[in-house]
Amino acid sequence: MNIINKNLVLMSLILTFQATTIYAKTGDLFKIYAHGGTLGQTISFELCLDISGSTPLSCQNYTTEQSELTIYSTIPNNNYSYAGTKINTPGFVYKAGPTANGYSLLGQISDTQGATGTFIAETAFLTISPSTLGLSVTGVETTTGFDSGTPRVFTLKNIGSTPATGVNCPSITSPSITSITCSGCGTILSGNVCTVTIQPSATASAAVADTNPTPITLTIQGENTNKLTPSINVLTYGSFYQSGYVFSIIETQDPSLSIGGTVAAERDASMDSSIVVNIMEVPYSPAWLYTFININNGYDGSNTKTGNTYWMVRQYSYDQNYSAGLCIPPFNSVGGYTDWYLPAICQMGYGATDSFDCGGDMPGTIPNIQYYLLYSPRQSGQNINISQF
Repeated sequence: MNIINKNLVLMSLILTFQATTIYAKTGDLFKIYAHGGTLGQTISFELCLDISGSTPLSCQNYTTEQSELTIYSTIPNNNYSYAGTKINTPGFVYKAGPTANGYSLLGQISDTQGATGTFIAETAFLTISPSTLGLSVTGVETTTGFDSGTPRVFTLKNIGSTPATGVNCPSITSPSITSITCSGCGTILSGNVCTVTIQPSATASAAVADTNPTPITLTIQGENTNKLTPSINVLTYGSFYQSGYVFSIIETQDPSLSIGGTVAAERDASMDSSIVVNIMEVPYSPAWLYTFININNGYDGSNTKTGNTYWMVRQYSYDQNYSAGLCIPPFNSVGGYTDWYLPAICQMGYGATDSFDCGGDMPGTIPNIQYYLLYSPRQSGQNINISQF
């Protein structure tokens, strides 16, 4: 058995301040973290290490779709007091420091010290954070023990210099959404925000075993603003999300964040096999799981310092000739995600082995594929494909 696990993307687990590295590749003079709301369009800008003279020096062009940037240099052991930026996209300015000759002074930067600034639109302009929300259905168990179906929130911000008027509260008819409520919308003054709260129902928008679910799309726009189209995914066990089947749901307490969790890959990572089997045809017994993996940690297969994959890779090197190495980048990045790993035995199923007690009865000591993908969907008569070789 060679199922791969990955964590669902949850911003607070990637970077604590909810930032995404957008540029830090070889040859770049700058390392940029983009955060804040999503603009809904691409902004082009130029960064220079020195704008003190008549001609800016050491300049490069970048793009972003986020409203705030934190900018570092990539050059070690150097401080740049006159680094600056110029916005190439009409209708926007960058608020950081003083401006001269079309450039805004960033403030001192180095490879360890960043400078943060914000894009400001010349007219009313809405950003949204996040641009996509993942919610759980009501009435299911969660890994954290918190009730599933927590209402979650989009936050709109007017980064323009004039009020945004007539901003609509979105409405949509969907069996997966019980209600949508708005606070502070209508007219949003410059720099102010409004919130859009989504209450999910017991019906998933990503139905069990549907490998191509369609997210729910909302439309938000003011009389004098840009249009935003945030998306919503309402998930349950067996939903296909971020290139895998959900078998763990982490109900995060912060309603401005999506849920977290874990998924099992749809297909086998083996180079020699592309067999996909119907798990409903697998004998309903934990016995077939127990020959899979039984090493240091029965509960954590992750590619972190607490997980089996991490230590296996360091023992056998980055190579695709064995299971753990084949499950991680660069040999595996299914769906563009880079946090796949080989699951531990208790992530595979419940029961007892000679070395580990994964829980003698359902559902097991930790969320596992056997119970949440084999047993729970079986009760609803759904079929899910997972991989096997």
